[in-house]
Amino acid sequence: MSWHLQDVEEQNRLHPRSFFIPSDQERRSLRPGQQVKLIFMPDQPASHGAERMWVTVDEVQPGGGYRGVLDNVPVVVTELQAGDRVEFGPEHVASIWSDEPPDYPADKKALANRRIIEEDIQPKVLIFETPSGPQDSGWTFLLGTETPEEMDDRATFLAPNLGWLAERYPAILPALGGGVPGAHVWDEARQEYRPDDL
Repeated sequence: MSWHLQDVEEQNRLHPRSFFIPSDQERRSLRPGQQVKLIFMPDQPASHGAERMWVTVDEVQPGGGYRGVLDNVPVVVTELQAGDRVEFGPEHVASIWSDEPPDYPADKKALANRRIIEEDIQPKVLIFETPSGPQDSGWTFLLGTETPEEMDDRATFLAPNLGWLAERYPAILPALGGGVPGAHVWDEARQEYRPDDL
C-alpha cells in the first residue's frame, strides 16, 4: 500500500489547541540516536487509518532533512517493515522520545477556570500554593477577572492534568519550575509570564 508522511506543522496550524507538536527548534535540531514519532498516511485514507510509528534518527542530511530506521512493525502500511529506512523532515516530527521526566509534576491535577479550557483563552494569572494532597500540583490558572463568588464556586473550575495544560499553553512552562509559592501574570506585550505579588 502506498503511503506518505503527514505534515504535522500543517495539522498544528489548523488545530493548535488539540494537535500538539514539539517546538520548531526541537524538530530542527535532532541528533542521531533520537527517536521520533512520524504519522504514516495510506494514500487511500478512506479505507485505512494512519499509523503513528517510531523512527530512530541515524543521519542528519544537508538542508535540514533526516534519515532514520523504522522501529515499529506496521499493520496498515504493509509496504514497510521494521528496520526499513525512512526519509523525513522537521515538518513530519509529531513527537520526540525523552527519557527525562519534566521538571514539573505533569501528571498531577491543576485547577483551571473552565472558560480557559472551554473557550480556549490564554490563562492570565498563574498561582502556585503548597499542594493540598498527593494528586494536587498546587497550581491554579485564572482569567484574572473572577469575582469572589466565582472563586468560591466549584463549578467555576475544572481539574485537568498540569501536563495537558502545559501542552496546550506552552508559555506557562517557564513559570512551572521552582516550586516557590506565588503568582505569575501574563504580560501581553512580551508574550510571557512575569512574577507578581497579588
